[in-house]
Amino acid sequence: MATTEWVATLRAGGQSLYLVRVGLKSKAVIGLLFREGPRWRLLVRQADYPSTC
Repeated sequence: MATTEWVATLRAGGQSLYLVRVGLKSKAVIGLLFREGPRWRLLVRQADYPSTC
């Protein structure tokens, strides 16, 4: 089951960016959620640090 957890809100260039933890199967990855025009965009990447999730 996929899960999403809000971690933090950031502001850059007058835009709100949302840092989220996205659970995919047995791993959790960090994602950056933001608006791009009328659409939401989610960028995810594997953790490059030890994780206990």
